[in-house]
Amino acid sequence: MSAHKEIALLLKENRDLRDALGVVNIMAVLRAGKASVSSVTLRVVMAVVVMFNKYQMSTPSYRETKNRLADMNWDTCRQNLSNRADKGAVQLNKLIPALNLQAGSDVNVDETWERYQTHKGHKKTYMWCLVNKKAGIVIFFSEDCTDADGSKHEGGRRRKVLTDFLGDAKLRSLQSDGYKVYMYLDEELIDIDYLCCLAHARAKFKKALEQGCEKARYFLLKIGSLYSREEEYRRLDLPPDEIFKRHNDAYTDGIVEDLWKELFDLPALPESEMSGLMRRALNYLHSFWKQLFNYRRNGEYTIDNLAAERAIRPLTVQRKNSLFFGSTQGALNSATYNTFIETCKQMGISFRDYYRRVMKELQAGRVDYENLLPQTIGLKSTNKY
Repeated sequence: MSAHKEIALLLKENRDLRDALGVVNIMAVLRAGKASVSSVTLRVVMAVVVMFNKYQMSTPSYRETKNRLADMNWDTCRQNLSNRADKGAVQLNKLIPALNLQAGSDVNVDETWERYQTHKGHKKTYMWCLVNKKAGIVIFFSEDCTDADGSKHEGGRRRKVLTDFLGDAKLRSLQSDGYKVYMYLDEELIDIDYLCCLAHARAKFKKALEQGCEKARYFLLKIGSLYSREEEYRRLDLPPDEIFKRHNDAYTDGIVEDLWKELFDLPALPESEMSGLMRRALNYLHSFWKQLFNYRRNGEYTIDNLAAERAIRPLTVQRKNSLFFGSTQGALNSATYNTFIETCKQMGISFRDYYRRVMKELQAGRVDYENLLPQTIGLKSTNKY
């Protein structure tokens, strides 16, 4: 069978390849007197499908080679898929410097743990996620750091990993959860508003209520009132100036004052009248009080850190399916691909379409990387990921 017929039959049997390549009329390809699809284009398309399945669909390489690719009569091994991932990451990494956090950015941050394989067994590392929702930028990274004593820490969760990565970035705000390393960011990140996630506080009171502590219901109702107002702002599509006014009007002030008063009245109660979870919720609210309500300082600030938590959630699915990376390079590749997958989501474009387009442009020799980002490459928003 000729090469073009083999390509056509492969496309005929696999819808994902047809979608990625944009081929509709398979019979026209079969009847063609010459190959309608070049080998270079086919390699790009196959790489698109493999990387899409591996990182966006969270399909482990061993499952891909034994099941999906085997059904496509594609006889390959996991190492070949890893090699393809390495080559694609090398190309995408050329674009990473262009995804910079501009001065005045509002950034959400979160982190999650990962495992990778070493000759001594499995080792734990951490993946960080930064989201600039306004600019539509998501950046994943796993960095080493050196502490004050000169000791090196690989892929750590230490505060210094974040501060080293940010460097002298002139951010306007940084929002995170209540992990303790963030408590001292105010001392190191000067002139940056540090915001905490009110959703975490609400979750702690919800657990206390589920344990049977009725006193948590009051806090849930008050926090729920704040969230109702945020939903109203989104529904009415209010401008930041108007949101700022409503963040600081008499109604919102009254809710915050009620929470403050109740926060200091309850700890005086006997231990028997409050559960352990309720005391933890109160301690969390007290420890991060300023940061939890810093969102009222600007109409563009958000009440919680869901932007980062939603972006980092696919990594937990990948971790559950694949269990661990085969090497540190695998973890770095994951950071690279997920950076562009989540950035494409922010822009409402398909990662498969973007990856196919950018690989073709890079193979053509383009080096204007700032024009090859999801924001600038020229793909229309379809809200199809």
